[in-house]
Amino acid sequence: MTVARETAPLERALASTGGRLAEAVTQGVARWGVRVAIVSALAAAVAQFVDFGVYGLRIRQLDMSTHASVFGVLSVLALVTAGGAAVLLAVAETTRRGALLVLPPLLAALLALRVLQPTHVLLWALPCAAATFVVLWWCCGTPASATRRLIRAGCAILIGSYAIHAFGTSVVSALGYGPASWPYQIKLVVKHSGELAGWTIIATGLATIYPGSRRLSRSSSARSSEPQ
Repeated sequence: MTVARETAPLERALASTGGRLAEAVTQGVARWGVRVAIVSALAAAVAQFVDFGVYGLRIRQLDMSTHASVFGVLSVLALVTAGGAAVLLAVAETTRRGALLVLPPLLAALLALRVLQPTHVLLWALPCAAATFVVLWWCCGTPASATRRLIRAGCAILIGSYAIHAFGTSVVSALGYGPASWPYQIKLVVKHSGELAGWTIIATGLATIYPGSRRLSRSSSARSSEPQ
């Protein structure tokens, strides 16, 4: 008992130092994640415009309308990364585990729909996407935290992207423009670039929550094991 009391200040000091270091790393990951999202979205837009304006959509690797394109694959990988981070978070989190346990299956369903592209994919994806955004919006990160703002920003970008996917083609067609027109290509770029940026930002936000949740879980376990 005496040894435990004597070492307690040292343990608290080490925990404090480790917490500050982890916070600095988390902030760095968040900054780089946002930068990657912005650069990827801009690069995808430039590639699509070049492919359309210069090559007449003959370079399939640059055509964002196909999931086999370079940036289509990157967008899928961002969704996969978000799913992996959600699994780790659901395991580490203790306060909102019930809500977070449904997040990985929801992301897996969205990934399957994204890859398989069944008939009426938008109608299938709508309930999964809505449930996913509810969990991400309310259950990830602490209130008023930078991480929650980051995840909510990603959700807002994705909602805008899905809205453009649902209504953009009809609007562009009603204005008399087809796929071989700049307005249609701009619509496509906004939709797919937004999807890439949104999932990248959400994956970043989930990844930054995990270390803090793990520390809280460890500290709760340590407190519960301390002698009374």
